Amino acid sequence: MKFDLEKSLEELDQITSQLNSPRVSLAESLKLFKQGTQLVTKCRTYLNECEQQVKVLTERGNLDNFSVQDSVNAPNTEDHTDIV
Repeated sequence: MKFDLEKSLEELDQITSQLNSPRVSLAESLKLFKQGTQLVTKCRTYLNECEQQVKVLTERGNLDNFSVQDSVNAPNTEDHTDIV
C-alpha cells in the first residue's frame, strides 16, 4: 500500500481537533496521541526518503526525467484499533 502524505496530514488534523475537544476522555486522548505520534513518524520517514531521492537526483544532474511519485513507502505500523 502506498503512503499518502496528504491523507496522513488530514488524519493528523482530525486527531488534533479531537484532542482539543473537552469531551474526549483521558483514555481516548492517550489513544489519539499515540496514533498521532505514529503518523508523525511515518510522515517524517516519508519526507526524509523523498529528500534523499531529490539529493541523489540533483547530485547526478539528471533532472530531465524527474517526476514526483508516491512510490516511497513509510514503514507499516499496526492497525490503531488495539491501542490503549
